[in-house]
Amino acid sequence: MLRKFGIIAVLAMLVTALTAAPVLAANPHTVPSGAPVTCTLNPAGDTVTCAGELAGLGNVNFITVTVEAAGGCATPNEQANEPPGHVQSTSEPIRVSKNGRATFSQPLTVDCPPGLDPVFGSTADIFIFNAETGALITSFENIPITQL
Repeated sequence: MLRKFGIIAVLAMLVTALTAAPVLAANPHTVPSGAPVTCTLNPAGDTVTCAGELAGLGNVNFITVTVEAAGGCATPNEQANEPPGHVQSTSEPIRVSKNGRATFSQPLTVDCPPGLDPVFGSTADIFIFNAETGALITSFENIPITQL
């Protein structure tokens, strides 16, 4: 009985060690020599595009990128106010290279009816997910939205 308990304990530790190793291998970050994570508003004012280059994604094959920001539609004289709505956009799966790198560019658009203009807040949040498991890998919050 004691021998069975010992074998089960060793197997449990082995399983724990093997499953923890891939988690420890991932260290997501932006690439210092690559493109920083940025969000820009196009000249027409209807699309914010957030882009960047990531490394340290570990044993992930595909990622998805979700961009969120305050946004909505307003009359031309309401443009100075922070929009009360929320807009979100999620990418298709993006392949991660063998060395754990991925580049993304995700647009965020507001479609407004005639007479109203799209309005975005001053910052955006970017969430990087494992496309296969749905687990959050990392996030970049309060990224300033700059105009082109």
